[in-house]
Amino acid sequence: MTSRSLPIRLWPGIVAVAALLVARFGVKAFVPGFAGFSRGMMWSFGAAGAVLLWWLLLSRARWFERLGGIALIAAGLGVAWQLRHESMSLLWLVGYAVPGVCLALVAGAAVARRSPDWPRRATIAGAILLASLCWLLVRTEGISGDHALSFHWRWTASPEERLLAQIGREPAPAPAASASPATSPATVVPSEQASAPADAATPVPRAATPVPAPTAAAPLPSAGATA
Repeated sequence: MTSRSLPIRLWPGIVAVAALLVARFGVKAFVPGFAGFSRGMMWSFGAAGAVLLWWLLLSRARWFERLGGIALIAAGLGVAWQLRHESMSLLWLVGYAVPGVCLALVAGAAVARRSPDWPRRATIAGAILLASLCWLLVRTEGISGDHALSFHWRWTASPEERLLAQIGREPAPAPAASASPATSPATVVPSEQASAPADAATPVPRAATPVPAPTAAAPLPSAGATA
């Protein structure tokens, strides 16, 4: 059996991708919080590198298939990054897209392990492109407290877009009517006739009668004056 007819060696790739999935998604089950997230991410980088080393050095695929697979992974992730939804951040690329592409590479190699050359290449290439470009159909709505992204279909409206659309459908409030001089009610001024009964009912005090001041008595004539 020549080296060209040897099937792809799978077990190192299966071990590497299993370690990748455990490091990325299993560590947080035992180490919660940011510590588990950061530790799992660091370990997943090493496991992803192990998957690529398996494909390059231990897979027994032809060399142009090995190099072509690595180039196709880089191209697929690059296109997905350029055409992504604006909500997709770098966390999505390194935390979800890279593990998905590594899993697709191993799965495609396992499915087409004993297939002829062209069907095997087409299967592996299709698995890589599907795992890379499927992210163009989704968007994120943020990250949870456990550092997990929430994915939704790309064409669905986000909560902010639904709120803005609801505000746009609400009618504008009518402006407050200002009172004009033509429509303002006239001020009622009481007339003199209306106030006459009130004046008549009010008792008016009488003026006091002047008392004449006492006058001094005329002096009597003396006796000498009468003689």
